[in-house]
Amino acid sequence: MVGRIAINTVVLFCCLLFACIANAAAHKTATGTVVYEDSSPAPGVVVYLLGGPRPLGVTNNTIMVAEHLPRAITDAQGRFTLNRVPKGTVFLFARDMEDTCAFTSVFVENSSMGQIVIHKPAAVKGRSLKGDKPVKGQKVTVTYLEGERLLRYSQTAVTDDNGVFAFDSLIPGRYVLQVTHDVPQVGCRFRNVVTKQLPLQLFGGRQEEIKLGGTDLPFLRGKITDADDKGLHGVWIKLQPKEKSELSVFAASGPSVVWSDVSERDGSYQIFDIPPGEYSMRCFRRLALNDYTRTLQATKDVVIYGPKEEGNTLRPRPENVFDVSINLEPFMPLTYGRPAPPISGTLLDGRQFDLSKHRGKIVVLSFYTSWCSACGSSASAFDDLADKFGPDKVVVLGINLDNDISNCRTFISEKKIRCPQLFAGPWPDSPLRKAYRVINVPTTFVIDSVGNVAQIDVFGSVLENFIEELLEQKVRRE
Repeated sequence: MVGRIAINTVVLFCCLLFACIANAAAHKTATGTVVYEDSSPAPGVVVYLLGGPRPLGVTNNTIMVAEHLPRAITDAQGRFTLNRVPKGTVFLFARDMEDTCAFTSVFVENSSMGQIVIHKPAAVKGRSLKGDKPVKGQKVTVTYLEGERLLRYSQTAVTDDNGVFAFDSLIPGRYVLQVTHDVPQVGCRFRNVVTKQLPLQLFGGRQEEIKLGGTDLPFLRGKITDADDKGLHGVWIKLQPKEKSELSVFAASGPSVVWSDVSERDGSYQIFDIPPGEYSMRCFRRLALNDYTRTLQATKDVVIYGPKEEGNTLRPRPENVFDVSINLEPFMPLTYGRPAPPISGTLLDGRQFDLSKHRGKIVVLSFYTSWCSACGSSASAFDDLADKFGPDKVVVLGINLDNDISNCRTFISEKKIRCPQLFAGPWPDSPLRKAYRVINVPTTFVIDSVGNVAQIDVFGSVLENFIEELLEQKVRRE
């Protein structure tokens, strides 16, 4: 026995020694130099070896995340040494004391990484306009596209009173410039959306001049209101060109525009510089009620008309005005404390079910589909819930929204579901789904002993604890 332990120990030691030797062979100490375009050495440059578990983050020339990366600093002759450098091609990021940067790949051979050249920085200057008016306080971002997922390099600017923005000290290469807008959401949440974007190829020592907007193209305006004609604030309105539009005259060059705006407090919006064509207008906004959030989505078709040519002159078309009225009710969850919509019908086992006949009990409704993976994994939990409280106190009803009842029966059979089941599909046309405003599954509703909606979308132990609280309240009332 002792001899076997000794042999195992020797084998383990040999394996560890072999792993250390293999690791040392796979990594090495390598040297290189950093120079400027005129071949002069670049002292004091920080060189990062990229390729760790997280990318290197550089925002507005500030290193955001770099603790995980090996690094070195060049000496007076621009020389540097990095340890544990893997064989083959590696990626390096270098930055001098003037925030001039370089991103490059090198092939490590014979402990040499060759030479890194820091080129003159590139620059961008531009102006943002809506029609002929400058846009003040607009957020503009340029993001480097050549980071090989190892480098996140970007700069952000805000337009001044004249709509002007500028970026300096950029690595030469490919970028995407984006104009973004913070969309206010209900509950003090914000969502950042892109309203314009433009690909850029930047060259060292040169400044790219660009203009966003300010064309003679038409614009769209209107109001987004609810069914009571009250303005909806914070709605993101976005135009998407329709394919094969006969009116489309999109320019082959220029900014790749995401035509969009965010509605003001009175619901008004304006989208500028839209080429004539056929579009799908989509509206989004986060809604909240009862600490429960969901997203409003509405779609309308829009046709944008440009000037009409008559003889040798261009005459303007009527203004492109498009108002949208949205009924919020289908997007909002049912209100707590209000009576639950009625439910009646034949269960899959042939029995009749009527929600109104179960007053005095807590009723749990579980809306689900067979194609929902989360529904399948939680199916048995509702049987356990019914077993725990008993039919005299709690009624659990599964409501299936499949498009075909045969899929529903197969699902129930495979999952061996025991609690009562009601087929209320198909999903698109289900009156019960619409009455309970179910927009995704699984969704649960807890109906209290007097028939009011008490809670929405609680599961597991949270659901059990809530039912216990309702039962305790019922006992105290009695």
